[in-house]
Amino acid sequence: MPTPRQPAGHSFPRGILITVVGLGILLGLVALFIVGGRLAGAGSAAASAAPSGAPSPSASASASAAGESFTGWADLVGGECVDPYTSAWQNVYVVVDCAASHTGQLIARVPIEAGPGAPYPGEAAIVARAGLACQEPTVLDEAAAAVYADLEAQASYPISAEQWAGGQREYLCFVSRSSGEPLLGSVAANART
Repeated sequence: MPTPRQPAGHSFPRGILITVVGLGILLGLVALFIVGGRLAGAGSAAASAAPSGAPSPSASASASAAGESFTGWADLVGGECVDPYTSAWQNVYVVVDCAASHTGQLIARVPIEAGPGAPYPGEAAIVARAGLACQEPTVLDEAAAAVYADLEAQASYPISAEQWAGGQREYLCFVSRSSGEPLLGSVAANART
């Protein structure tokens, strides 16, 4: 009986073929591992950059180790120095000693002038008065603020009729430096001791 013939062309020895396929699978797994790690890193970086209202576990550990505590925005009374400060719209702040270097300060909670039964004036009307409210001499210590050429004020405020009806009727006036450099000491007119 004649032996079967192999088709014309080149054939690889079986061992080399298995090795090449194995290396291909291994390289594919390594590539998936690298891509997966980058995606996970990007996801955690995006999560830490987005204001979530909750501190990250690493921030919690470092704040606890330094004897600092997290304070919700509603529990701030005015005069507190905070670090890190990214925005007047954070849900949670780390309050630090004003004598230490810090990146922001809630200089005051300023009532929005309106009667108790007054309807929500609208965000545009509230924003129009925020800048003046946060720079009043009863709010900002102008002599202490004069040390910083790049001091800027930012306010949070009620942005909806629901918040207004719920009793949020104040500007939370924060200051920080546009350069990102730290502040040292208080610039609040009624600095807490």
